[in-house]
Amino acid sequence: MQRTKNEAEEDQQAQFVSVVLADTEDVWNKLFSEQLGQTYQEPKLVLFTGRDESGCGSASAATTRPPRARSASRARAHRRAP
Repeated sequence: MQRTKNEAEEDQQAQFVSVVLADTEDVWNKLFSEQLGQTYQEPKLVLFTGRDESGCGSASAATTRPPRARSASRARAHRRAP
């Protein structure tokens, strides 16, 4: 099966993102251990193509905020509401 140019580019981009994430995890693991004496909770990398359904309807891109940040944002918004 021959791959398309687009598929090859997507694979290359996914590989790049994986390497950047691994480097970032190495740095944060070291800093958490040495400076805080704690274990860094590594994020989960999720890649997708096309569209997906979000809590607000169709989405063409994934959210970048972790669930805890969304919850905190909602809580702040509710406190400000009259």
